[in-house]
Amino acid sequence: MDYIEKFKNYTTKQTVNLIIKALGNTSDENLIRLTYAAERIAPKHKPKIGKVRKMFEDKAPAYFLAQKALKEIHPNVRDKMVLNFMINYILLGPKNRENFEKKEGIPCPATIVISPTMRCNLKCTGCYAGDYSKKDDLPLEYV
Repeated sequence: MDYIEKFKNYTTKQTVNLIIKALGNTSDENLIRLTYAAERIAPKHKPKIGKVRKMFEDKAPAYFLAQKALKEIHPNVRDKMVLNFMINYILLGPKNRENFEKKEGIPCPATIVISPTMRCNLKCTGCYAGDYSKKDDLPLEYV
């Protein structure tokens, strides 16, 4: 990664950090205004951001979920969650995965889930995690 790319990544992270700090106590109007700022930061995602703005304007269920998350989740957790999802997954992730694929010759998955025990005691209907025994556990040295 060259210096210009590193600088772009740094400034994007700093801009999103400033936006994140304002999210906790922002009004509905400002939340909608932030979607316009997000379109300038990530023009490639303009159609998706527009859909999010429309949900906010229409007060769709996703709007209430976002409001609840922004107001009730601890600020440190909220900030990290938004930063990781917005920056590392949506903005920088595709380019990083593309670079990895060019370098290694194989596609890089967007998400990797590691389930060391493959077991769960909740027994939810249709869930895979209740169907495994201790012999199916991932050895500790692999984790």
